[in-house]
Amino acid sequence: ANRDSLISKLIDNVVYSLVASLFYFKLDRDLDRYKGRFIGLGHILYSILVNNPAFLELIEQLSAELA
Repeated sequence: ANRDSLISKLIDNVVYSLVASLFYFKLDRDLDRYKGRFIGLGHILYSILVNNPAFLELIEQLSAELA
């Protein structure tokens, strides 16, 4: 049972990493420096086209997890 739990956690980590790798951040302009920190403005983009069935499936699964 303990081994199954460990394997399940490893699989969860792999799935999380794969889903996270589909998203990326694109800056709209160069970073600004303010009080020793960098501030950026941009968008989070998704690497799969919206008309791809995988996009809808992923959005449905993510929405179900938030409900």
